[in-house]
Amino acid sequence: MGGESEGAMANVERRDWLPEPDGIDGGHVLAATLAAVISIMAHGCLAFIASRIDMDFFSRLANQAPPREHPAMQLGSVDLSDTVQARVLTALRELGQAAAPDVTKSVDDLQVAPEVGLTDPPALTELVETPLELAGVSEPELAPPGDAWMPRQEILAVETVAVGGEIAGLERRLIPDIERVPTAPDIVLPASAEQAGTVPQGAFPLKAPPASRSLREAIGDPSRAAVTEHAPVIASVKDDRERFEETPEDITDIEPVDRVLRARVDIFTDRRDRDYAYFRLVIERVGEEVLPTLPKDMLLVQDSSASMAEQRLYFSREAMRRALAAIGPADRFNVAAFADRTAFCFPDWVTKTPETLAQAEAFINAMVSAGNTDLYASMQDLLKVERQPGRPVVAFVLTDGLVNKGLMDSTEIIGAFTRQNLGQVSIFTMGVSAQANRYLIDLLSYCNGGTSEVIESGRWDIPVAVEAVMKGIQRPVLSDLTLRFGADSSVQVYPRHLGNLYLDRPLVLYGRYPRAEPKLVFQALGQAGQTRCDMIFDLPLNAAAAGITSGDAAIRESWAQQKIYHLLGEYARSRDNEILRDLRQTGRDYGVTVPYRRVLGF
Repeated sequence: MGGESEGAMANVERRDWLPEPDGIDGGHVLAATLAAVISIMAHGCLAFIASRIDMDFFSRLANQAPPREHPAMQLGSVDLSDTVQARVLTALRELGQAAAPDVTKSVDDLQVAPEVGLTDPPALTELVETPLELAGVSEPELAPPGDAWMPRQEILAVETVAVGGEIAGLERRLIPDIERVPTAPDIVLPASAEQAGTVPQGAFPLKAPPASRSLREAIGDPSRAAVTEHAPVIASVKDDRERFEETPEDITDIEPVDRVLRARVDIFTDRRDRDYAYFRLVIERVGEEVLPTLPKDMLLVQDSSASMAEQRLYFSREAMRRALAAIGPADRFNVAAFADRTAFCFPDWVTKTPETLAQAEAFINAMVSAGNTDLYASMQDLLKVERQPGRPVVAFVLTDGLVNKGLMDSTEIIGAFTRQNLGQVSIFTMGVSAQANRYLIDLLSYCNGGTSEVIESGRWDIPVAVEAVMKGIQRPVLSDLTLRFGADSSVQVYPRHLGNLYLDRPLVLYGRYPRAEPKLVFQALGQAGQTRCDMIFDLPLNAAAAGITSGDAAIRESWAQQKIYHLLGEYARSRDNEILRDLRQTGRDYGVTVPYRRVLGF
């Protein structure tokens, strides 16, 4: 019994040390939860503060050059004693100057006096016995002082200040407003001597009174005297208003094409943004009445380096054959393959014939995957093709963008080629694999008036994607398209580099404008063959106006993305670090992710 009692007591004591399952303290769980929440908030605040810190400040401070220290200038003594003055006067006498000790008078004697004819005109009384016999001749009036300003109708004035700031030495001169005469011309065009000597029909020839005998004798030239006596003064009775009623053909040779193109505008306003609103502008054709299609020069370029591999090159060759079928009968074309060098199928542009098509297909079938990739040298070879005015040049490049020879820095390739191209060749690119260099492919097209696409679904989709792109660029109607806004306009529109306008590919622009801006006015200019064409758009920025619809927040986001791509292109051309700061700020302000941050190093 005693042993059992002791064992029971031991069991009881062991159970006292075991934790009770229902005895968990709820205060510990609450404390742990609060600690986790506080830790998350603290780390979030630290991350936000770190994103606002300019990390380049210390590097700029370390690389800042110390201010240059210039030694102080010391002025020695100046001897003004009578002995020195006597030496000067003695030297002047030896040089043949005046003997008088007045140095100022000696300097005045060296100056050249102006000709008398420049200041004192000859008197008429020496030539004319009775000046008043000449009709229309009156006593000359004194010329106004040189420093007196006389307002006239022909005045060039800056009424709207577009750029602030003053230039040292060129301060602005403020003048009172001049009342304008409604019927007076702003600019008087010059007339040739032939026009001045011809009396138009309907004009009144007014004869001047005969000159005096003494004037004719003094001149001694009967022919000149006759001209003086009978020269008519032309006074046309043509209505002044007709002189300045000009037609567009009289002003410019640019042909308007607004009748065949239209603009569609969607606007978006955000309550959080009190200063600006945003719009999407789509320029497209109007119905069946279209501009004539321009004949183009098409360059099909295939990357055949070893990084392409035969698996992708097989489908790329099929895509190139389909691209040949999309070339128009009036187009010219050429085919090229590149690795570490560029090989062209033809030495020059050729038209589409059964013979040239067969030769191009044989060139495509002979492409093999071999060699390194020197993309920059190959792109430079594309600029050597002959370019005929009025014919847009379009290059379609299929590549993976993986460069391993020559210039390998993607930013340098984009900037250098864009500076050399100057918009002459529109570059469309297609990445043929998901591992393609997107930064190089995207920016190379964006900065040179084209678009890019990367095939991620699989290599078997390459021919279909190439067919879709060729269909969109098959019919160009305007080349070298540019936009012009007023000098005082604060509208920001992207993209800036437009390239060509195609009938089957609407042009989409995104813009930001101040909310107080009542309308959007701009001019789009392009080349239609040998004809310069333009479109003038005057669009009200009001959702209640006809043809204006309200969009969603995607318009604001798309504008920010377009601005970021524009800044990326500007950075590739200039390598200005201020552009990188503007990139970061734009991304923060609009909540848009800046692409290719790792490539740019931030």
